Amino acid sequence: IAQQAKLEGLNVQLLASNWALTNDLIENGGSAVDGILSVVSHNENSDLPSYVEFAKLFHARFEREPTFAAGYGYEAVMILSAALKQTEGKRDGLEDALLKIKNFHGVFGDISFDAFGDVTRTLYLISVSDGQFITKKTFTVE
Repeated sequence: IAQQAKLEGLNVQLLASNWALTNDLIENGGSAVDGILSVVSHNENSDLPSYVEFAKLFHARFEREPTFAAGYGYEAVMILSAALKQTEGKRDGLEDALLKIKNFHGVFGDISFDAFGDVTRTLYLISVSDGQFITKKTFTVE
C-alpha cells in the first residue's frame, strides 16, 4: 500500500499496526514507508535498563536482535511467574493474582491489569525515517 501510494503521488499519512513494525516493513517497503506512524507498546530503541539487559542476553543466546514478539513473550512469562508466586504455584486464585498486578516493570515499560483483565502499559509513537525506526514520543497510560 505504501509503495502504491507513493507511485500514485498521494500525500497521505500512513499508519501501521503494532505487528507491522518489523525489519520486513522497511526491507519490503523501502523509502515508501518513510514517515509511517504507529502507536505501539514496544520500543526497540529503548534505553530502559530492563530492555537493554534483555536485548543483550537475547542477542548472546540467539545471535540476533530481539523482536517485539520476543519481548512480549518474555514479559508474559515473567508476569505469569509473579502471579504464580502469589498463589504458591497453584492454579486456584491465579486469575485474581493476575488482575492484581499493577506497575509490573516489563521489558518495554510498566504493565498493569484493570478489573476486566485489559492491559494498560507504556505506549510509544514510532515512525520510520531513512530506514530506521525512530521513537517520537512516549505515553504513560493511566
